[in-house]
Amino acid sequence: MQAVRDGKSPVFEWVVRDAEGVDVPVEVMLVAFPAKYGHLVRVSAVDITQRKQAEATIAEQRMKMVASSRLSSLGAMASGIAHEISNPLSTISLGLEHLEGVLLRDAGQESHLRRVLNRIVRNVMRIERIIRGLTNLSREGARDAARLVPVKRMVQDTLELCQTRFGLHRIAIEVCEIPDDLILECRPTELSQLLLNLLNNAHDAVLEEEEKWVRVDAEDRGDQVWLAVTDSGRGIPEEQHQTVFEPFYSTKDSAHGTGLGLSISRRIAARHHGTLALDADCPHTRFVVMLPKRGPARSTEHLEEIHDA
Repeated sequence: MQAVRDGKSPVFEWVVRDAEGVDVPVEVMLVAFPAKYGHLVRVSAVDITQRKQAEATIAEQRMKMVASSRLSSLGAMASGIAHEISNPLSTISLGLEHLEGVLLRDAGQESHLRRVLNRIVRNVMRIERIIRGLTNLSREGARDAARLVPVKRMVQDTLELCQTRFGLHRIAIEVCEIPDDLILECRPTELSQLLLNLLNNAHDAVLEEEEKWVRVDAEDRGDQVWLAVTDSGRGIPEEQHQTVFEPFYSTKDSAHGTGLGLSISRRIAARHHGTLALDADCPHTRFVVMLPKRGPARSTEHLEEIHDA
């Protein structure tokens, strides 16, 4: 009531029950005006059922668009996924055949057998990373609990999904050295989608460039982790620096983009109490995701920690 006496008009939402026992959302406004013996307060309430229904519909459509964007990102990788998996599987198959032949011929070639076995193990781990990346992107992760995730592994899992696509177009991928102990509290499914969105945009941006490269950086900034994706493109015009984050805005034609990637990515960053920004000082195109290592007011003792397989 103090706010009413101070001349302010508080507005809040409430739920009332009508004569038929149905709960009705209303917007309540309190307006004070002077009277002979102090102040009178007028209370007005407006039925906002239709507005609430519209908000619910918009939220539902937004979730559908996020899912569509995620599947679109996954679809862009689909052509290279079979190749990514078939190559290491072929290596494993040939390696096992070779081991069988060696064991039948000579049991004394221990060093040679160890090299072949190491090659098989590396390819098995690569398949595991591809499958883990696919699993992350193919499911809804917005309601997942936050977990402690090694940044290096998350970046590797995501890059496994797009290496063939980049290679087919002769786009070099550079990755900075990421410390094994750099840990981030996050929902890895969502951050994988964010990173993949940035990589897809970078891929499309440099297709027509003479020099084609994309660089991924991960920096330990004290209480924060900065993830950056830079491409060899010529940058984004200054007048478009904020526009690029708006939903449905895209420099690509409709067949190659929905215009949702950056807006969804910025929303994912915000859900992690971080930000996604365009680096205006970079001579190329560089997007930076700034995330707190730990979410606010969360106890790490109850977080599930993911270790490298």
